[in-house]
Amino acid sequence: MTPLDGAYQIRNYRPKKPPALLKQMYDVVELLKSDRRPYSITEIERAADLRLHRESELFRNMLDNPRLTYDSGSQSFQYKPLYNLKDRFQIRDFLNTVMLGHGVLRTDLDDCYIGAAVDVQTLIEGGDAFSVRNSENHAEIVFGNFEPGVKLVEDAVRRMWTGVDFPSSMGTKEFEEEIRKVGLNPAVVEADESVKTEGGKEEKDKADAKKRMRRIKLTNVHIGVQHEIAGVAPVEQSSKRHHQG
Repeated sequence: MTPLDGAYQIRNYRPKKPPALLKQMYDVVELLKSDRRPYSITEIERAADLRLHRESELFRNMLDNPRLTYDSGSQSFQYKPLYNLKDRFQIRDFLNTVMLGHGVLRTDLDDCYIGAAVDVQTLIEGGDAFSVRNSENHAEIVFGNFEPGVKLVEDAVRRMWTGVDFPSSMGTKEFEEEIRKVGLNPAVVEADESVKTEGGKEEKDKADAKKRMRRIKLTNVHIGVQHEIAGVAPVEQSSKRHHQG
């Protein structure tokens, strides 16, 4: 069973019961949903103004309700949302992994925990998710806005990165000099950087020739894509290998 199948079954749980019993079930579910903490049987009876004992039909239906969980040890019931997500980072990752390409009803995400509706809206406004409305029933569906190759990071890391003071007037060379002052080497070296030698013109010409002859092949085997480094030709396949098989 896929997450979508399980969600459909739980969301469409509609027991055929007498109206009075359905009203009691509704009151209990809304009570437990209000603050998401476990409620003992006594607390439920007092808060919902009803009688709840183990042999009652209400008790049996509460045990069968997929939106409620029962702890036999503490003899308490607790509300169970459709998706067990605790904060907006879990919602974001859930949309971009488990439900990538499927979308989730906005009402189901808002129901995950108290305050989830605000977090979902924050994700949408921040570009981490987007939503569309069904033209027939006007239900809002939320999708993850995941970009392949982009690693998701926490807000604390983003704030740390954006808080770095980098003078806009500083050029590449000046920036590299500042890096070297603190004992680091630049991560990027220009491909056409001249070869520095202590010898004469003959040694420099040999180094240049060796540099031109160097060939590098980068292959991403698991997706079968071959990439060329700009200005560097890939290694040619030998004719012997072409005739194998």
